[in-house]
Amino acid sequence: VNNQINDTISNENLNKIVIHEFNGLQLKQKEKDVLKYISTQTRVRPKDYKNLGFKTIQDFSSNFLNKLASQNLLLRKQEGRAVIYELRGLALLASNFDLL
Repeated sequence: VNNQINDTISNENLNKIVIHEFNGLQLKQKEKDVLKYISTQTRVRPKDYKNLGFKTIQDFSSNFLNKLASQNLLLRKQEGRAVIYELRGLALLASNFDLL
């Protein structure tokens, strides 16, 4: 108990790990923009494609939402007939550390 790592050191180390892992994904700026938008909205649906400047729902869904979900950056949930995407894991930490 007396040998615990203090909050400052643990936060600095977590920040370094998140930066290293997130930068290692080599995401394009548009992918980061999608993640940033989701972080401000907390969740997004494919029908929100126009809010991000996409021309088609197919482009947004296939090239961004599905890709980011397959990289475990987004959580995909089914709510009735609607599909909802939320940040998860590394993407959520990256958002908290202002990397998006």
